[in-house]
Amino acid sequence: MAVGRFTIRDVAAKAGVSVATVSRVLNGKGGAGEATRGRVLAAASSLGFVPNASARRLTSARPDSFGFIVRYHRVRRNEDPFYSVVLYSASAELGRRGYHLVPLPVGEMELDHLLRMVAGGRFGGFLLAGPEVPFELARQVAAQGLPMVLIDNRFQEMPDVPVVAGDDQGGAVQAVQHLLGHGYRRFACLSGPLEWPSSRSRYSGYASTLALAGAEGVARVVEMHETTELSGYQAFSRLWEECQKEGEPVPEAIFCVNDAMALGALRAARENGLEVPRDVAIVGFDDVAMAAEARPALTTVRVFTDYVGAVAARILLEMVERGREVQRSEGVDGTFPGGPAGIGETVLVGTRLVVRQSCGCAAVPAEGGVLSNAVAVDQAGDRRARSKG
Repeated sequence: MAVGRFTIRDVAAKAGVSVATVSRVLNGKGGAGEATRGRVLAAASSLGFVPNASARRLTSARPDSFGFIVRYHRVRRNEDPFYSVVLYSASAELGRRGYHLVPLPVGEMELDHLLRMVAGGRFGGFLLAGPEVPFELARQVAAQGLPMVLIDNRFQEMPDVPVVAGDDQGGAVQAVQHLLGHGYRRFACLSGPLEWPSSRSRYSGYASTLALAGAEGVARVVEMHETTELSGYQAFSRLWEECQKEGEPVPEAIFCVNDAMALGALRAARENGLEVPRDVAIVGFDDVAMAAEARPALTTVRVFTDYVGAVAARILLEMVERGREVQRSEGVDGTFPGGPAGIGETVLVGTRLVVRQSCGCAAVPAEGGVLSNAVAVDQAGDRRARSKG
């Protein structure tokens, strides 16, 4: 059975795979590639589908199911399902410990219905992923006294809630330093809402690096309401129009807060007769699958999304199994570096700069030239933010 009117066959049809493949993915088993897993999880999330085992547990009082709350967006071909990868890795981590993770997509489910589910006593805790999760849901979780971990987001009103995210600021610093190394001096940033923690941190890394170098562009940011391929296209087009109107040349280098926006900027640049990177260099952030397939291939910052989900799941489990205080925080290499992690601590998973052609570098191997930032995954795994919240 499934919660609602959808079944596992509906998920399989939507994802374009077999029922057996859906079953393997949702139960955290191997045998499916990353792209297939992403499609299955995105399909399950969009349909609000709950796997059979999870559905049975939802009818009992045993808190062996956890909720994964995320804003659902229909994924275009060139926009990887970022949070679906987080969902998969968190689900696999919890599955190894005998727990189940149920996707609860905001947008596909009514907010009132989600609030009732949170208050219904059916879940032992929650992962809240992304900046578009309504604060009301986090407040409802807190009101029930349930543990939660925020992923790629934070609420100032809840400084004691643990946060797991990529090292957005550090990754942005390294990307901009790389562009400065090419000799570029005129910059612009294409961003999502700056109240979103990830956009704000990435812009902060961009702006601080330019300010230290004395380069132009600290204040030249085109802020959009979302971070999609379309918004990137529109942001670059707006920047281009402003430059034309003011009689200024287009900036030499453009830093985009994610790859979806960068891919849109690449398309807008081509349509306006600009050649990348000859006329303008463009870099992104996330290293989605389409980044390597773009023409020119996109230089970007890799976020180890699978580790973000796994680390968040491990923290949630320890909050449940060992009490509210998290005793330790696991790095992406399977170790527990540093001292104990506590309530309200922010765990930043390391990022890497992946050098391809859109920045102005010569041809590099298919996988790109990979440069690690100061918090490289293979060295430390994560960086702890010592300030609370």
